Amino acid sequence: MTILINTFLSLMMGIVILACSAGLAFETCYRFTFDIQFIFAFISIYGICMATSFYVFHETIYRIVLAKVLIASEHYKTNAFDNSTEEHAITMRRLDFYHSQFEVENIKIQHEQRIINKQKLMKVTDYTRNTFIRLGFNKSDVFKICESIEYLINNNAVLKYDDFHITYNSHVTQISLKNFAWNIANLYGLSRDLAAEFVMTTFCEWFKNTTRSTVVKTLRTTHGTHDIEIDEKL
Repeated sequence: MTILINTFLSLMMGIVILACSAGLAFETCYRFTFDIQFIFAFISIYGICMATSFYVFHETIYRIVLAKVLIASEHYKTNAFDNSTEEHAITMRRLDFYHSQFEVENIKIQHEQRIINKQKLMKVTDYTRNTFIRLGFNKSDVFKICESIEYLINNNAVLKYDDFHITYNSHVTQISLKNFAWNIANLYGLSRDLAAEFVMTTFCEWFKNTTRSTVVKTLRTTHGTHDIEIDEKL
């Protein structure tokens, strides 16, 4: 389509140049009383001059327009690059701010969690101390039991020492001790196996003739009355 338009415009321009050249040639011959045979020479001369002028004019306009387009294009590219660079810088600043805020919030959450864990451990320690003092255990044994509980919670493992020994108390039953272990395990989400290992290791005098599987199966007892009851809301 573009080729047809350009061809048509060139043809029309050629006709216009020819018509103008012919008119000027007739006018020259008439005014200066030249013979008619000179008319074709004048048509050629005028045609060449007009075509040359048109070409120069066309090329000049084309180059001016092209230069302006190139300048506008470079300006657009520069602005686009500047905008892209600025947007990237803004994005990086926002990302840095997000990371710094994340670190601050993470530190804050960790600090709050440590406080919660500490308060929770203090509550469990108070529960342990009060429970076994109430049951008549001496201060040394109560301290050992509290140390065992703290180790269990912090390490998810059972504290084991060769000289670790809790004095046997005949009026405290296996059921009470197992309920105590279940209460702690339930509060911290510990497994029944770990709770069974804890109670059998810490209170070994009570479980000399009992198997691990039996303790695991009977770790929680809710029927009857016992010195240490199941407390699901500890």
